[in-house]
Amino acid sequence: MSVTVADLLKLPCLREARVAGGHKGLGRFVGSISVLEYADPGALVDSFFENPSFVPGSEVVVSGFINIKDDVDTQCRVLKRLSEGGEAALILYYVGIYLPSIDKRLVDLADTLGFPLICMPENRLDFRYSEVITQTMETIFMDQNKDPHFVSAMLERITQLPDNRRTLGNVLRMLSDRLRSSLILFDHTLNHPEIAAWPISAAEYIANVLPELTREGLSSGSLVLSEENLTLYSTVLPVLTDHTPKMNLVLISENPVQSTAALEDAAEVLCLFINIWNKKEGTIGYSELIRSILNDEPLKMRRLADVLGIDVASIHTMWLVRPENGLKPTASAQLNEQVLKICRDFMQRQHLAGPSDIYDNTVVLFIQDTPLSLQMLAHAENLMACLEEEAFPVSFGFFTNQPDTSSVRKSFLLYQNHLKNARILYPASAFLSQAELSFTADCAETIARGEAMVRQVTAPIEPLLHTDSTIQEDLLATLSVYLLDAQANVSRTAELLYLQKNTVKYRLHKINSLLGYRVTKMPESNQLYTALAVRRLLDGQ
Repeated sequence: MSVTVADLLKLPCLREARVAGGHKGLGRFVGSISVLEYADPGALVDSFFENPSFVPGSEVVVSGFINIKDDVDTQCRVLKRLSEGGEAALILYYVGIYLPSIDKRLVDLADTLGFPLICMPENRLDFRYSEVITQTMETIFMDQNKDPHFVSAMLERITQLPDNRRTLGNVLRMLSDRLRSSLILFDHTLNHPEIAAWPISAAEYIANVLPELTREGLSSGSLVLSEENLTLYSTVLPVLTDHTPKMNLVLISENPVQSTAALEDAAEVLCLFINIWNKKEGTIGYSELIRSILNDEPLKMRRLADVLGIDVASIHTMWLVRPENGLKPTASAQLNEQVLKICRDFMQRQHLAGPSDIYDNTVVLFIQDTPLSLQMLAHAENLMACLEEEAFPVSFGFFTNQPDTSSVRKSFLLYQNHLKNARILYPASAFLSQAELSFTADCAETIARGEAMVRQVTAPIEPLLHTDSTIQEDLLATLSVYLLDAQANVSRTAELLYLQKNTVKYRLHKINSLLGYRVTKMPESNQLYTALAVRRLLDGQ
């Protein structure tokens, strides 16, 4: 849960207020409230928002514009700065008494920015700042106590931040304000920590804690600051991300922490932020969303999908690209990064939408429904051709008509568990369909059930095993390639076996004679296909 501007308008203190402009922003999250009254509020706002250390607080700002009541240009500048800074809304008091009226330019700007401009009842002095401040903070604290888990709410706030304010330091500051405790984020070297002191004025003595905190490695416990005559308590929790070495989040408080639940939420927010927004400069990482889909975690998936603006329900196609076995981990990781870039560039050129990232040594691409949905197979084959042009040693898995995330997870596990056998069964093609992987799994199950089952399944090719051994190998090789690799195409079979087409035709005629039927006759052909696949898989293992 999180409090929005629309929620505040239902409070008794704001019930008579009206929204003068910026209705589209009524869903903005509210984290706090502050007052803006100064001899020159325009200059004050500029000094705050131009300061790199300023952290947006999703605040509702209360003002009477008393010192700029006749300066509409400055009023507009203040409103724009508040919106750019990630604040939630502006409430104007005493309109008609000090501020003559709300100028149309201010209203139009609020509408353009989608920034709520709220006007208290005009020509009245019986409304006090303290009433809205008290009830707003009370509502926020009640909401936090009712639902102490704040990951979703914090992600909402992060998405509302301007791009230039969406930094690791600012997120740490927001978490510090939420926990009302100082937070320190250490990297694996314990050097150059990111510090968010609470209150901010405590930054100096929190910095003095660092030598004691890191002297013998990080650990939870008490820290005595003799100069300050103060005992502090540290609580340490790891932050594990996809693309950075292990980090540690330390909470510093003046009382022992009774429960680490809030700190665990803070660590999760940092992990999600780093994986989604801070993975690489200028990119968005989808690894957390992809992980939640492949692990079939619907609640987490919906939360992240909302943050990233992705309609998961429209995703029914999945492409998987994985490096061939035998590569060293470093080489495999580098190859995945190169493949991911090519795949994303391809999707952009083809106007294909959907999240993509690297998960479990596999490049995962989800494709949202588009007018080109019927051409998904052609797109996948074209992408595979692009990868082959780069001579990348990869395998490509193609999955379509996935009805839900549970099916997606099953398909991913099918690919991971049976890719090795599928490459044995279909060596001529690095492009593997869901049906081919499912068939591979069935063949592996047949072999696992023992020799009797194998003999039963491979019985259709028995007539070919009673010929001369040399002829036998030639006929089995030709039939295997013809059915398993060449889709019963004579020219393709000849190409793969480096033979003349007439040689292939002769061998197929011989096979037809030995079997007593044409190898393409159904359902006999299906039984032959399975028998040859099981035999090839046995030989390859």
